Amino acid sequence: MYGRPCRTPLYWMEVGERTKFDQWIVDEAAEKIQFIRDNMKKAQDRQKKYADRKRREVEFQVGDIVYLKVTTQKGKD
Repeated sequence: MYGRPCRTPLYWMEVGERTKFDQWIVDEAAEKIQFIRDNMKKAQDRQKKYADRKRREVEFQVGDIVYLKVTTQKGKD
């Protein structure tokens, strides 16, 4: 998934090979794809909820003293 078009049963055959699919096969594949998308959305929402618990809104004023942690990145020029 991840923004890419899903490979439905229509794309499972080799190039040049032609097969007629019944409508129920296409409908079943579409249902499974929707089921997977719904479950991925639920998981992402749950992960976001847990991540947002650890975040807080921070505002700084001019002249505030803050600690800035800087780390080196390997492999970057």
